Amino acid sequence: MDVLYDFLTFRYFISHNVLHIIYFLGAAGIPFLTWRLSQRLQSWLEESLSGVIRPRRQALDGNQSTSHIYGLFFLMFVFMEIAWRVIFEFLMAFLQMREALMMLIGM
Repeated sequence: MDVLYDFLTFRYFISHNVLHIIYFLGAAGIPFLTWRLSQRLQSWLEESLSGVIRPRRQALDGNQSTSHIYGLFFLMFVFMEIAWRVIFEFLMAFLQMREALMMLIGM
C-alpha cells in the first residue's frame, strides 16, 4: 500500500524503468519519420523552386535525382538519432541526480 501511495504522490517515479523502452521505440521509429520528412521536404522544394529546378532536372538523369533524396535522408537520420540520444541522456541524468538527492535527504 505504501508503494501505491508513493507512486500517487510522485515520490516514486516509474520513468527510469520506462525510459529505456521509450528510447528504443523512438530510435526504431526515427528512420520512418526521417524518410517521410525528406520526401516531403524534397516535394516542397520542387514546388517552391520549380522554375529553377525544372531546367536543371531535365539536364540530369533520374539516377542522380534520387541520390539527392538518399543523401538528405542519411543526413537527417544521423542528426535525428543523435538528438534523440542526447535528449534521453539528459532525462536519465536528471533522474539519477534526483535519486542521489533523495538518498542524501534520507527518503
